[in-house]
Amino acid sequence: MDPDTPMRDSDDTRHFVIAIDFGTTFSSVAYVGYYNASQRPRIGLQQIEIVDRYPYNPYGNFTCHDVPTELWYSQRIPRPIPQSRDTVDRQPAEDDDSPGGNDHQAFSVGSASTGLPESNHPSSILSHPENKKAPLFWGYGVQDQLLEADYNTDHSRHLSRFKLILDKSPHTEKVRNGLSKSCSILKKMLLINEDTDLIADYLAQLLQHTKTRLIDSEGYTDASTVEFVLCVPAVWKAEAIRQMQIALTAAIANTCLGKLQHGTIDNLFIVSEPEGAAACVLAREKTRLKIGDTFMLLGAGGGTVDAITYTVDKDFPLRLKTEEVEPGGKMIGSTCGSSFINERYEDLLRERLKNATYLEDNGESLPTIISGLVVEFERRDKKRLDAKFLDPRANYTVKVQGLKHSDKLRFEKGRLVLNRKEMEVLFLPSLEGVAEIMKEQLRLAREKGCDVKKIILMGGFGQSESLCDHLRKSLATECGPWARTIVFETSKLPSTAVARGAVLRALRKEDGPARVLQASYGFIRTERYGTQAEHLGQVPITDKIDGREYIDNTIEWIIKKGDTVESEYIIPREVEYTFAISRRKLVGAEYLYVSDRRHEDHYRRESPENEGAIQAGYVEIDMTSLKTSGLIKPQPVPGKLPCWRIKGTLNIIVSGRNLRYEIKLPGDIAKVGQSSIAAAFRPGTE
Repeated sequence: MDPDTPMRDSDDTRHFVIAIDFGTTFSSVAYVGYYNASQRPRIGLQQIEIVDRYPYNPYGNFTCHDVPTELWYSQRIPRPIPQSRDTVDRQPAEDDDSPGGNDHQAFSVGSASTGLPESNHPSSILSHPENKKAPLFWGYGVQDQLLEADYNTDHSRHLSRFKLILDKSPHTEKVRNGLSKSCSILKKMLLINEDTDLIADYLAQLLQHTKTRLIDSEGYTDASTVEFVLCVPAVWKAEAIRQMQIALTAAIANTCLGKLQHGTIDNLFIVSEPEGAAACVLAREKTRLKIGDTFMLLGAGGGTVDAITYTVDKDFPLRLKTEEVEPGGKMIGSTCGSSFINERYEDLLRERLKNATYLEDNGESLPTIISGLVVEFERRDKKRLDAKFLDPRANYTVKVQGLKHSDKLRFEKGRLVLNRKEMEVLFLPSLEGVAEIMKEQLRLAREKGCDVKKIILMGGFGQSESLCDHLRKSLATECGPWARTIVFETSKLPSTAVARGAVLRALRKEDGPARVLQASYGFIRTERYGTQAEHLGQVPITDKIDGREYIDNTIEWIIKKGDTVESEYIIPREVEYTFAISRRKLVGAEYLYVSDRRHEDHYRRESPENEGAIQAGYVEIDMTSLKTSGLIKPQPVPGKLPCWRIKGTLNIIVSGRNLRYEIKLPGDIAKVGQSSIAAAFRPGTE
């Protein structure tokens, strides 16, 4: 059967795999729909669709497959005030009507607490549908807004390159500092609560548009299932991926595209951007890349640029050996993407036009005029200037309405003249930066004995004529005779290659990386003092209910960084909840913590041993019915009032890329929580 032939069976439920390539300057979404899981192995690249028809796109009837990663907060977005707790246990319940609340508190042994959870997630309207949404410009709509806005008043509401909030490398520090200042202003204006709200708000807009397109053209309904695939940079740490995962979770909750399981994304699949691109390359170029070939993917986008070297291990389904040369070296993630050309262009305009104050006579400020010129540069002038850069004798003129002729300032009437030196100021830092990344990756490959046969340039900036020319010359003249046999290619694949390849990779997950954890997960416990050697030197607390000494708020790290875990298994733990006899409602909770380090057990949460641990989830259970039904009886305590003591089991269940935690108590009382641990594995792990 032709793989492009639509296939159906008796199951009328439409299933979707949706991949999100959240880029620094542009983003895209790819998807495929099917009716039965048996169809998945037969789906090819040609069947993978791209979300299009983005609102306000300036290209008219021309197909538009990606959208600017930009936001403009037009007015206040109401958000809930985040609640937090300094401690997770030993707190009296609000409904405790007895005097001296601390004398009648709930207490849990071997578990966490009976209180409410602290909030470590970025709060946002996205996860609270009862809030009324305020207008928010995004994508191409932002660029139109920039042409109309008062820059002096409104520029802080315009956000771009906010993906770099999650990139803590030194190369992005300048951009992050600028974003941090903008976020501080937006917080004072009550437009956001957390910096990462930017990502969550943008993803919500992207997913809402995706949902509309799927409803209109693909038969998406509320009964449809969605498997999400998230594309992430190869150099991102687990913490950055978790933050991205939280933002995506909020966006899904807000748009109801697909369904969350226990408030989390069910079996989220994470793919590195290079592997997504590689999957698309191999699917398109099967006849030109064969098993055993080693090639470099040089991804040049709007933000960072990276290079990674792979060897083809298997072509169907696509598998690449663990990176022959992982991203590394002094140039890793260098900020030489195309958006930095725009940044230098804005600086150049600011300097060249600083004395042309007469331009403000039409009512617009110079910053507003320059902002509009930068928008036009991205839409039109940059591509033209890029082509002219190949001619060392060429100058270029930029249209500036109202500009007066001046030989001294190199102004023509209504036009600003850029000479060769200025063109080099704009382009050369990025061209040379990408070339350095390429050469560094080749050097590392040679040190490992890898024979790179081909370099494939990808990404939006990869379509630049000046960049291709510069890299070819660099390869021929600066890398030694051995590099002259390397084939250099500019991929003909569109900017959506990463998202399309990620869908392919999600359809065929087998033979992926080993399930080695890159993070640790544990639960808050309360331990009888002296039962563990680690208690030595820790100061115990005395429980006012039973008079015993405990080490409270310790963390037992159930699965630890560096461990290899099976895809399905259960870790049971006994739990015991103790409540004052006067407590009306008996409510307990278990708290999940995550860390990017490997830790020892039996230390308090605030101990230096647990530095870096943050709350990742919780499950709360109401066991009041055990008291009212008579299934439990007051337990005597020598010399004190009786108490309620309830024993049960906490089952911690690893299931694929999910971590479920289920409290089971007498009387068939049970409660389940779930957290995604996809970010704890290397991208591409099944």
